Amino acid sequence: MKYYYRVILSLTIGAMVLAFSGCGSKDESNRKDANSGKAEVVVAKVERGTILKEYSAMGTIAAEDVARIFPKVAGRVLKIYVTEGSPVGAGQILMQINDSDYRIMVQGVAAMAKGQQVKVEKSKRDFLRAESLHKEDAIAEQLYQDAKSGLEGDQFVMDKANAELANAKKNVSECRVVSPISGIVTSKFVNEGELTAPQSPTPAFVVENMNRVKLEIDLSEDAFGYLEVGNKCIVTVDAIPDKSFEGTISKIFPSINSVSKTFKVTITIENPDLKLRSGMTARAQIVQKARNDAVNAPKVAFLPGEEGFYVFKISGGKVIKTPVKIGIEGNDSYEVLNGLVPGDYVVVEGQVGLSDGLMVKATLAPSVNYKSAIAPAPVAAGTAAVQQQKSPVAPSVNK
Repeated sequence: MKYYYRVILSLTIGAMVLAFSGCGSKDESNRKDANSGKAEVVVAKVERGTILKEYSAMGTIAAEDVARIFPKVAGRVLKIYVTEGSPVGAGQILMQINDSDYRIMVQGVAAMAKGQQVKVEKSKRDFLRAESLHKEDAIAEQLYQDAKSGLEGDQFVMDKANAELANAKKNVSECRVVSPISGIVTSKFVNEGELTAPQSPTPAFVVENMNRVKLEIDLSEDAFGYLEVGNKCIVTVDAIPDKSFEGTISKIFPSINSVSKTFKVTITIENPDLKLRSGMTARAQIVQKARNDAVNAPKVAFLPGEEGFYVFKISGGKVIKTPVKIGIEGNDSYEVLNGLVPGDYVVVEGQVGLSDGLMVKATLAPSVNYKSAIAPAPVAAGTAAVQQQKSPVAPSVNK
């Protein structure tokens, strides 16, 4: 039994010695890496290519030409010729209001006008006779003036009767409610047999011409000085996720909201196939600036200094503090005007604690983390980017 315990004790002590020896080796290895003098950083490659500055905003599609049609006369709806979704042309009848009362009114006013015309003709004969006698001094001046005034008064009454007759006839024609524009009936708020009037709270019909639609969005005030009427943009809608549409800025509102610090922009979109409908949720991408052949680096590489920006460039396994001059600002990158050339590597992570000439261990970052969505083909100002490019990831860089 004593022999058995001695064996167990010997094995336990041996295991403890091996464990402590292993820990000491590991700690010594860690201290060696820590004391190697190389800081670990992540770098990105300076490239030459398209750099874009985009603004995205959401809004609601609306028809550019909308007619909210109210009846111009009151009456009972006799017949409705269209329904929601019906295509109509300008001048096409939408609804017929019972016009029997208005026709009776036309007859009454016409009779009054005719009677007044007879009276005017008699007054005109009386005036001509009085005028002739007045020239021969056969009647007093007062009789002549009375005849003249009588004619003018009767003429005025006749003109008024004719105006009332024309208005009565117009009321009859207004019983035919027609569309003032070509388009599609998007709303109908009346039914046959109902009473309708110009004072109704809702229109009888809404007709929208959607051959051209518009999108009104709010943009941040920092884009105000860079946009112009005529700039192009890309519009997408949730209802048609696999298709994009080209829009044109047609209006830039002149003032900026003092609370939200945004301004309104109206985008016009041609819609000949009527795929876009009013009420659709839409997103617009507007390019503020674009340059096709620009040396650029990720924004996260640039640090503010006393005399502008600087970056840490990799050279010979060391970081070199390099002053740079930047140009336009892209979505995730800056244009570099001087200080860097394509092919240079700059630190994008781990800048804290770096100093000029420090040895580093550099790893190349996936470019998709720092690059904005850019178009593969040259892009002019006033267009939008719709495609994203990725670069292969290298395991490490020590340039």
